[in-house]
Amino acid sequence: MNLIHPKTTILAAFLLFWFNGLTWADEWRAFWVDAWGPGHLRQSEVDTLLGVPGTSKAGRIRDANCNAVFVQVRRNCDACYPSSMGEPYMSGLTPANFNALQAVINAAHDTTGGKKRIEVHCWMVAFRTSGGAVYKRHIDPPPAV
Repeated sequence: MNLIHPKTTILAAFLLFWFNGLTWADEWRAFWVDAWGPGHLRQSEVDTLLGVPGTSKAGRIRDANCNAVFVQVRRNCDACYPSSMGEPYMSGLTPANFNALQAVINAAHDTTGGKKRIEVHCWMVAFRTSGGAVYKRHIDPPPAV
């Protein structure tokens, strides 16, 4: 009995070649940081993860000899950055308007004290919507930026 569906094999091959074309480094050694738990919801979490910008403190990702981080920046009709689409900020950010994406980029690209630059890749849930409280807080039309 064949356990792997032919369409699954084709999809896996496509994704492998597509992701291979996106690489900047010869090899990715990365962490994935979801937006449902601690990781990048406040500056102290970003500092622990990627180090403190302007200092030689490297952070856990660099300590693990990784060169990339995949960060979930959108969960459920909300975002961890100022959205020009009218999406509200994620719950759990401290402060409530904390631009987590910018903080991650600043820390990852900081090379103070010989720190290695870390690639930042954003991951988002593109189509999850609902009639819940977050969905109802969307602004229509979006504010001018």
